[in-house]
Amino acid sequence: PNLPLRDDASNPSSSGGLLIRAEASAGWGQGFGDTMLVADVNNDGVKDLVISAPQANGGGKVLIINGLWIQKQLTTSAGTKILDLSDPDSLAGYVTVLTPSAASGSGDDISAAAFGSALAFDNVSKTLWIGAPNYQRQLNPGNSTPQSSLQPIGAVYSYTYAASNPGGWDQNLATPLACAAVGSGGVTISTDAAVAAISTYWGSRFGSAIAVNDINVDGSSGIAVSAPGVQASLLYGGSEAVQQELGTGNTPTSPANAGALEKIQLPGA
Repeated sequence: PNLPLRDDASNPSSSGGLLIRAEASAGWGQGFGDTMLVADVNNDGVKDLVISAPQANGGGKVLIINGLWIQKQLTTSAGTKILDLSDPDSLAGYVTVLTPSAASGSGDDISAAAFGSALAFDNVSKTLWIGAPNYQRQLNPGNSTPQSSLQPIGAVYSYTYAASNPGGWDQNLATPLACAAVGSGGVTISTDAAVAAISTYWGSRFGSAIAVNDINVDGSSGIAVSAPGVQASLLYGGSEAVQQELGTGNTPTSPANAGALEKIQLPGA
């Protein structure tokens, strides 16, 4: 095996390993390693290591490190002991960098999208799914306080490896991924003590968590994506509406509960 992990005066070790050092230029507090996944992304029969940095500059990053390369380093005496990601462009061939982009023509804000907060891999389609729950959209451009209506609707991205991809993923070009789906947003209206209407904007935070069911009963795969920011409303009719408004102050547009599970495919559905 390669030499021990670090194994210096401050960090003696005899167990061996590979130290992966984050890219400092991606920003302080980038959250490198917040979410990790092991999956055969490039379909070569060896599982690869997927590491996210959701708070990295530009809305977050996801790095895929070739599992075959890792295996080689851990089983040869001259293997690499420290993988320095400070210059990922020099690591073409065994490190792939994925970054987000906004939906075409949307004007959405991806600067703090938290791309990589959730990761899931579909072994059937060989697709890596990536959640970006803080992907933001301006829900009311004419709002006098635009910051209040800029909300995290969230987004989900997908990546499928292709060694011959003209975009060059196998050559480590960080071409931004296109959105596979975006979340939703809305407004709830309530009243204050003076019975004045108060509008509260919300974003669904679609992509906060992702789960994949590799094999359904029909041989296909399914994906479930959470959207914990969704706000529902109370719906009443007839005398019940009157009782609710008089007794509790609730109206049909009053917010009730929060959260939703969206984009779910059930077996046989």
